[in-house]
Amino acid sequence: MEGEPHTIEIVGHAGPIKMKDLAQKIGVTTGTLTVSVDRLEEKQLLVRQPCKTDRRAYLIELTQLGQAYFKQHHNFHIKITQEIVADLTDEEQQIFGTIFGKILKKFRTLHSNYR
Repeated sequence: MEGEPHTIEIVGHAGPIKMKDLAQKIGVTTGTLTVSVDRLEEKQLLVRQPCKTDRRAYLIELTQLGQAYFKQHHNFHIKITQEIVADLTDEEQQIFGTIFGKILKKFRTLHSNYR
């Protein structure tokens, strides 16, 4: 389940999303994503629905089980983040947030350049 939590996280935040758009967000081909979505469908975490506005496209959305997994995974991220900054002062948290924001912005720029 290597990239699968990432797929579930993106769909959980985005809601129903076209395969093409999901593949772009993850940075993989639609062929690669199809294999992952197939596995997640078998585990009943995702479902593929025909897109009502584009007959060529499919929307990917979380099932109830997928929603539960997403919430658990999301809460885990929140808990870890809280534990990381717990020993920092308010000022240190502010500085960390600013620096981390800059790093994240640069990462996103670099990531989009390498697709």
